[in-house]
Amino acid sequence: MGTTLNFNQIKKTELIEKKLIITKINGNQVTFDLNNIAASDIQRLNDILVKNTVVNPV
Repeated sequence: MGTTLNFNQIKKTELIEKKLIITKINGNQVTFDLNNIAASDIQRLNDILVKNTVVNPV
């Protein structure tokens, strides 16, 4: 089954060795394996996340 996230639920994102780790505001983490994704598409995805994620003060 798929995972649904809203941008306003995202606290931070990390890209580590072709794995995208998204930490939600509630502390839960969702990890996506990006091994079969082209580098240009990973960069595009990261740009979209950075542009649309609400920055929440810690």
